[in-house]
Amino acid sequence: MTRLKVELPKDALLLSPDQAMLDAPDTVYPVMIDPAWNTPHAGDWAGVSRTYPNQAYWHFTYNSSYVHDWGVGYCGDTSRCAPTDVKRAFFQVSNPFVGKQILGATFGTYESWSYSCDARPVELWSTGYISPGLNWNAQNASGFWSRYLQTINTAKGWSGNCPGGWLEYGETGAVKNLVQDAANWGWPTITFGLKAQNEGDTLAWKRFTDDAYLQVYYNLRPNQIPMSDMTMSPGSVCQYPGIKINKMPQVTTRATDPDGEAIGVQFAVGWDDGTGLRRRWWSTGSEDAAPGGNTFKASGSIFSWPLPTDLPKNLQLDWEARAWDGAQWGPWSSDGDPTGCYFIVDTSAPDGPAITSDAYPGSKDATAALPWTDGVGKSGQFTLKSAATDVVKYQWGLDTSPSAANEVATSGGAGQTVRVQPQTAGVHFISARAVDGAGNASQPETYYFNVLTGQAQRTGWSMDDPSGTSVTGTGGGFEATLGSGATAGAPGHLAEGLSLDGTANGYAETQGNVLDTTRGFAVSAWVNLTGDTSRNRVAVSENGNWAARFALGLMNGKWTMWTSTQDTNAVYTLEPASSDTPVVLGQWTHLVGVYDPTARTSTLYVNGVPGTPVAVTAAWDARGPLEFGRSKWHGNWTDPWTGSVDEVRLWDRSLSKAEAADAAADKQLATGRPAKAVWHLDGSSAKPVGTTETDNLTAYNGVALGRPGIADKAIHLDGADDYLRGTRPQVDGSRDFSVSAWVKLPAPTPGDTTPKMAVTQIGQHNNEFSLYYSPYWGRWIFGRYKEDSSADTLVRTWQDACTAGSQINGVPCFTGTTGEWTHLLGVSDTAAKKLRFYINGFLVGQSDYTQNAPWANPGPIQIGAVNREGANGEFFGGDIDDVRIYDRVVTGPEAGAMVQQRPQLAGRWKLNTATSTPADAPAVTPDEGPAKAGAQLGGGASIKADGGLFQTPGTLLLNGSTGYAATGSVPLHTGQSFTLAGWANTAGVPTRDMTVLSVAGANNSAVTLRWHPLGNDANGQPTGQWQAEVRDSDANGAARTLTTHTPATSVMENWTHLAVSYDAFADRLALYVNGQVENQGCADGDRTCTPHISWTGAPQPYEAGGGVQFGRTRASGAWGEYFSGELDDVWLYQGVLSPAQIAKLADYNVELGTSTGV
Repeated sequence: MTRLKVELPKDALLLSPDQAMLDAPDTVYPVMIDPAWNTPHAGDWAGVSRTYPNQAYWHFTYNSSYVHDWGVGYCGDTSRCAPTDVKRAFFQVSNPFVGKQILGATFGTYESWSYSCDARPVELWSTGYISPGLNWNAQNASGFWSRYLQTINTAKGWSGNCPGGWLEYGETGAVKNLVQDAANWGWPTITFGLKAQNEGDTLAWKRFTDDAYLQVYYNLRPNQIPMSDMTMSPGSVCQYPGIKINKMPQVTTRATDPDGEAIGVQFAVGWDDGTGLRRRWWSTGSEDAAPGGNTFKASGSIFSWPLPTDLPKNLQLDWEARAWDGAQWGPWSSDGDPTGCYFIVDTSAPDGPAITSDAYPGSKDATAALPWTDGVGKSGQFTLKSAATDVVKYQWGLDTSPSAANEVATSGGAGQTVRVQPQTAGVHFISARAVDGAGNASQPETYYFNVLTGQAQRTGWSMDDPSGTSVTGTGGGFEATLGSGATAGAPGHLAEGLSLDGTANGYAETQGNVLDTTRGFAVSAWVNLTGDTSRNRVAVSENGNWAARFALGLMNGKWTMWTSTQDTNAVYTLEPASSDTPVVLGQWTHLVGVYDPTARTSTLYVNGVPGTPVAVTAAWDARGPLEFGRSKWHGNWTDPWTGSVDEVRLWDRSLSKAEAADAAADKQLATGRPAKAVWHLDGSSAKPVGTTETDNLTAYNGVALGRPGIADKAIHLDGADDYLRGTRPQVDGSRDFSVSAWVKLPAPTPGDTTPKMAVTQIGQHNNEFSLYYSPYWGRWIFGRYKEDSSADTLVRTWQDACTAGSQINGVPCFTGTTGEWTHLLGVSDTAAKKLRFYINGFLVGQSDYTQNAPWANPGPIQIGAVNREGANGEFFGGDIDDVRIYDRVVTGPEAGAMVQQRPQLAGRWKLNTATSTPADAPAVTPDEGPAKAGAQLGGGASIKADGGLFQTPGTLLLNGSTGYAATGSVPLHTGQSFTLAGWANTAGVPTRDMTVLSVAGANNSAVTLRWHPLGNDANGQPTGQWQAEVRDSDANGAARTLTTHTPATSVMENWTHLAVSYDAFADRLALYVNGQVENQGCADGDRTCTPHISWTGAPQPYEAGGGVQFGRTRASGAWGEYFSGELDDVWLYQGVLSPAQIAKLADYNVELGTSTGV
């Protein structure tokens, strides 16, 4: 590590690295200019005085009198100290470095005063944990000053000749070694002590401020590459046993680094030549050789390597990969439970089918320059075609190997299409093989393609308006990036516009497409042409791989909207719809291009006047970006615009003649679905955003706004006549769409069978869709009518009948409603001809559904009531929040993410007080959460009035044999995602199992958070670990899954913060101690190392109903593992808290309010 020369020329920061270091033969690239640093400041500090050995000076305070600095050394000058004294200072910092490799560390402390300018040595030590009761006698105990670190001989602060300044300890490496030990052993804090080397020397008297810090340069080794991120072409996924292919494959993997650093990848191939299976070939030349700096890519990138053709054939080979971050290797992909990726090269194996797609352009090479295509939730066709004439079927898989589960018949190897819908953004692959009539399969071929994040919501209502009679709608956004020849903030038709200079760089483009160009659409813009009219020019276009689906601009000297017949590099035809309105240079002109899918024509309107409609041969789907100032011709950008563009609008429907005229008059269209995207192009942003036009909702009959919501505020409806309504439809029911809402509905009164409507789009006779609760069926329902006819029948999608607390097909049962916040998501997928319904992120039901045409007169969105034949009914009596509408399919992973983004407070027990009502009843400590599930104290449990860490005193004191507290019900669902957190203080280092928290069932606890002893260390001191356990059944003998976190034994007699989370969508159990997940791996090949990783895969816990237990757990029908010590400030959340949120709960310096939480 070397320092950089830093210069500050005008408007720049110039960093000059050491050239000798760069040229040194032992320099390993990449060289990081900005490494991973973390600088925690002292969270606690204290002073001690020999003269007053029983007095504590916590945070340099005595009798509420605070001083900014504290003495160190001997104060023998009676004019300054009466009586004379010896003092020492301590600083304690948090340890966020668990599992990290420490590359350097410096402890800094500010010397504010010295007795003179004569230098005197000050020693830095590692000491025991400090707390508010620390005094001279406590720190003077044997072993408290545990490790000498370094001495600095200096004097700062006496005068201008030796001004106050920082002392930085670290150059000897002792501080680094200490921090590495703290990282390895998971210490929650690191404590430093300062004392004079000679505590009898008056000239050694100094003072230090409370502003100490620990600066640490660290690294986390790269993540292990999972088998699921490893593929080969040909050959499909990483698998065992080996698959036969006819040539050496290109192997591909995705690699990540937890620090987010750039990384390289080393590939290896192994085989057994008769002397054993081992690695024998490496992409870097040898196992010890690191990847070259020029091969490094960003974390999360794709890495590929073509295996050499001279590797053995007709022999089983296995390939592996690992990542290198410039400091450490990640584990080999085969380390632990995974295996290598096996294959056999047999040149007689038949080729697999060719794979192509216009919707998702791709390649056999995962590192090829592939376009990013919209997007998640959007179906696309892939064509499979074999050169072999005896092929009778194809089998394929999305991001997996081909199988009979995905099969399409063919004849003579003819091409067949399959429709695929990517569920997540990123690099994906289709793997396919051909099968002949005898059942013989070809080698799998692999086709890689890139998928963009799905389009944002079309519109939504956050319900965060504090009061009033309407709620504000918010549309989604489409960001456009400007080329260097585009200038924002130029004079526009209305305010400002976008100036384009007519060069190849004079453009702006979105990341993905905006419109579905297979359906009706319209595009409008104000344009001002300043260049000549002798060439074609494009103001706005949406493009495919080779051609523009439509372009709006100038062709052959006329205003024109033209379309192309197909997206191919072969011959295609342009079909222009032009106007005879003269082109006037330097004048603002309004253009509207309309595609009518019923008539299959396109029409251009100039200043509101229509031209002659022109027939459109084919309506293909353009998946490329929307462009301002250019379009594609045979894969090349062309027809640059010279001039300005303003007020660009796109509709995903056709416009009528009257609407086109209104648009030219700058009128807001009042009927039909609003514009899909509008770019006002005002301001000077380099990335102007086009937003969806939306609709505010008017509240009727006293809807209460500003109620506490799932996120910020919500609305409350009285169930009698309250509702909200917009002015325009938002959904075309014949297209893909999704609708979601958070709802909270109390249990209906007995005998009430009237549906409770949450969200709907009304029609004349029926509702185009509806999210509602049916008391009659006892279920939430996503329903759709196919026609707006009173004779039509509702198609319902719901969860099959189930019993509360059970699971059905691995999904929690959501029968009934009990006043909890619940997330509903209805999806209408036209390609699959399905309705899907998600509750709290779980897919609970699917139904077949087909709608052949849009409704003739769709109505607006309505919330809180249905409307049939003009009459409202089925009123919702409860709270609704965060309603969103998408004009695309929302996928399963996205459904889960929508819920994970909103963890909900389920309970909070401060454990400060407990009351008995009536006076002879058992005491109950209150729950400040929404369920108000107070915990009853039993077995001798009590509240320790002066205990705890926070400003508000009080803790739950448990005797370790019978004491506990328990709720009568469980305010969260253990069969879904959850987080439990709280503080524990053991009465000594435990030597037996002791439970902090559990959620009990009849026989077993579904989740248990405990201390588990591991015996004594070499010094006879007890050791142990924290454990989180879940069980997937309440049956006796049910299997349990554990994850553990190993703390420092030396701090176990102090307060420890514990949190356990379970992610039901990732099946992941994680345990945090003092805000940290343990993630300490082992160096490759280190057989003496024991990894410490406090997270693991785990099956979904069962739904427990036996109450939250404080200080005990249940196993095989009996209570046990009683806790001895104190518990404080317990929180329960439905959902997974992020590491940052858990760190907030673990900060004992801040007592969080229950209403705000994390």
